[in-house]
Amino acid sequence: MVVIPNFIFLIVNQFWFIDRALFNIDYLLLCLILIPFGPIAVAIGVAFILVLDVVFAFAPAYHFSLSTVLQSVSDMFKLEPAFLVVEICKVTTLVLLGTISTYYLIKNTHSKKLVMVTCVISSIILVLLDVNLSANALGSRSANSLSINISASSINNLRLAVNTTDRSDQDQYFEKSESASKILRVVHSASVEGFQSIILIVVESLGEFATSELNDIQLAPIFTLKDHPGITIDSGNVKFEGSTVPGELRELCGIRLLTAHPNTAVLPIHDCLPKKLDEAGYDTLAIHGFIGTMFSRNQWYPALGFDEVWFASEIDGLISDVDRCGIAFHGVCDVDIWKKIVALHSDKSQSKRFIYWLTLSAHLPVERPRQSDSFRCADYQALAQNNELCSLVMRHRQLFSEIAKNIKNGALQNSRIILVGDHAPPFLDNSTRTLFTSGTVPYVDIRVASGNGSINRFEKTSKP
Repeated sequence: MVVIPNFIFLIVNQFWFIDRALFNIDYLLLCLILIPFGPIAVAIGVAFILVLDVVFAFAPAYHFSLSTVLQSVSDMFKLEPAFLVVEICKVTTLVLLGTISTYYLIKNTHSKKLVMVTCVISSIILVLLDVNLSANALGSRSANSLSINISASSINNLRLAVNTTDRSDQDQYFEKSESASKILRVVHSASVEGFQSIILIVVESLGEFATSELNDIQLAPIFTLKDHPGITIDSGNVKFEGSTVPGELRELCGIRLLTAHPNTAVLPIHDCLPKKLDEAGYDTLAIHGFIGTMFSRNQWYPALGFDEVWFASEIDGLISDVDRCGIAFHGVCDVDIWKKIVALHSDKSQSKRFIYWLTLSAHLPVERPRQSDSFRCADYQALAQNNELCSLVMRHRQLFSEIAKNIKNGALQNSRIILVGDHAPPFLDNSTRTLFTSGTVPYVDIRVASGNGSINRFEKTSKP
């Protein structure tokens, strides 16, 4: 039983992305400690370690830290029920296999005294080994005694994660960070004052491909705007770290804060875009198509200073017959929200708007959208062989096509639209993951002139 879980993880690591040392010694340690108490105790102990091992090994694939996983346990129950049931069944199956194997391996043990002595001595040796050689609090993984760790304590990792979670939120600290939206924080420049609408869109799982060909395929609908008069496009990449919330904070506030539950008391609110653009006379709105309690967005969005915040419940009241998209996070479809954003821009009753939107429909696992243009994954080798990647690219292209269509037909005159990824898509299989750069996401900055081919100049106003 000690070898089987480690062997399974070793095999899995050849195909899926996991962050785990070669050998987790906790299986052996717990077996030695619990064998004298009978097979049921051993089964429970092994099941506990197996669950920890699965969570801790796969958390980095989703750009989460261990403490973030613990902080977000309650959020997991807000996932789409059907998706949640399937994932629970997978973990339960692994646990059952592990416990049954353990039971049959030790049920015929008869020499209790020998077992006790062996367990005590071996446990002491293994604890010392674990302290000196594992990736734990006493040293970083690169500073361990061996170049390849033979052990990694899930129990110790859990202790460290709990300690981090239990610390006061005041311990959160941030650093300044580059962002695609940095120019918008210069509120007295023409980059802000000249536009009727400024729309910042953080696009879920919009990663930067390692090859320019695949990047061009993904962003092709946007790039078709380059030859149109009155439209200026800049594109590039920006560094990312962490999961979606750090990506949002990077773009809204220009900071690096690796948490999924930011403490509003430590955020530089007056340097964040809602406050900055409020000073420039813009009405500010934040939109996200899922429930607001997920990652506490219903708390920190308003704290940043947005005049209005729309989540799924608010959108349902504003838009009739909205569709739902997504498997894990089943929320309002991106295309329906985009139509509402276009309508807001067309409403001239308010002079200027800043709209921030975190998209949802491209969250992994991705639903395959209906074919919306002539694009076919079968025409590209990397996409033809990978259905999930194909679905992701199609989702992105579907949104970008809608944006490009509305810009071309004149519905978004005198606007500035910034599209930027939150993080690389968290694919588990290594072959797909290596198609993307590990630390950057793309952005596109689109400036659409007014009907006469120039940007209108608004008088700088103060909001009442």
